[in-house]
Amino acid sequence: MFLSESEIIEGVDADGAGLGAYSLDITVDAEAGTAPGACTRSDNGEEVSYKIELIVYDYTITSVLEPLFE
Repeated sequence: MFLSESEIIEGVDADGAGLGAYSLDITVDAEAGTAPGACTRSDNGEEVSYKIELIVYDYTITSVLEPLFE
């Protein structure tokens, strides 16, 4: 299968998808103390984890077949 340079770029170009500013807000509400009846509540802390992944391609397209076509 032979692809032109523009066909290869079209296949890997996200056309701006995913570009822009992002923000992340994490809120945890917890209650401690005594509730009515025999119910006691405690808050030993909360752990929130998150993961951000960023993929950036920096590529150069070079023909390995070009010498064959000359």
